[in-house]
This record gives sequence, C-alpha cells and structure tokens, in this order.
Amino acid sequence: MATDCHRNTFPQLLPDGERGDSYRRMMIWFSNHLLVGPGSDGNWDDRSLKEALRSGRLYGAFEVMGNPQGFDYHVEVGDQVKEMSSEVSLSSQPVLKVTAPTIRDLNPLRTPPLITTRILRAIDNGFEEVATGTTSVSFTPTQPGAYRAEVRMLPLHLREDMGGRRGYIAGEGLRLALRQFRSM
Repeated sequence: MATDCHRNTFPQLLPDGERGDSYRRMMIWFSNHLLVGPGSDGNWDDRSLKEALRSGRLYGAFEVMGNPQGFDYHVEVGDQVKEMSSEVSLSSQPVLKVTAPTIRDLNPLRTPPLITTRILRAIDNGFEEVATGTTSVSFTPTQPGAYRAEVRMLPLHLREDMGGRRGYIAGEGLRLALRQFRSM
C-alpha cells in the first residue's frame, strides 16, 4: 500500500494544527505486512523480507481504524498448510481459509466494529465474491483462478472520536463514501 499525498488535496488544518493531507498523517494511516519465516536460528534478515515480497506473501492494513492483530489467509491441502501466494492444484481439493484480525487494545466499553470477511476470485475487469462471513471464512474452490482475501470494517468503535461527525459512522454513509473514494 502507498499514498500519493502531495499536500494538495485537504489544505484545512485539523484540531492538532496539521493539514488533513500532511505526509506524516497520511503515512501513519496504513501499514504493509510481510509474512516472513524465520531461519533455522529463529532470526530473519533482509533476504527473508525480499523473498516474502517477491513471493507475494504480504497484505496491507488501514491502521487509522485500529491496529490489526491475528489476520491469516492460507490454503489447506489435506493436512498441509500453504501460505498466501502459494499455487496448488484444484484436483487436490484445496480449502481457502481466512481469519479476520481483531483490533489490538480495543476498549471493551465501546461498540465493537462490524467485520466482513470475503474471499474474491479474479475475473476479467475485477473480482467476484465467492465466500463471505464475519470472523472467519472457508471456501473450497471449484474453478481455477487467483483468489484474494479481503476484510472490511465498519469502525463503530471510533464513533466517540468523531466529535460532531459521530453520526457519520452509522453504517451506510461511511460505506458509500468509501466506495466513492475507491472508485476515483
């Protein structure tokens, strides 16, 4: 994940005195995660990072809504577990499994977020949803293809932090805004 922030979109100052589109602000809203296996000594190095990146064992998260903990996406073939980006034969009856993350240090007094977990299959000009659930999803593909895991969140736990706009995180308003933003 990346951002194309050039301090030319939201010139308004926020309550902390910083622009809404500042580089510092935009860069802390998301993070990239690599799935790295430790070496025989339990450590890893930059070669491990580069191999994970080259292999596609990575995902991004929007930390602005909370720090994710526990996300997993893999395929099971019999008793073997293959990590994300693995290729397996459809004839081996693979089962795709996604576990949605929880939010680290979530205040138990707040309304928890609504989580939707999906598995998507790449098609011409986009993706089609093949499975959906809340905290975890399993799916046995019947067609070859590239499959993607996606976790979406309605951040109800952030309502109290929205000040005068707390009603905005009521449901559909935020979902529509995110769809419009993603289509730009």
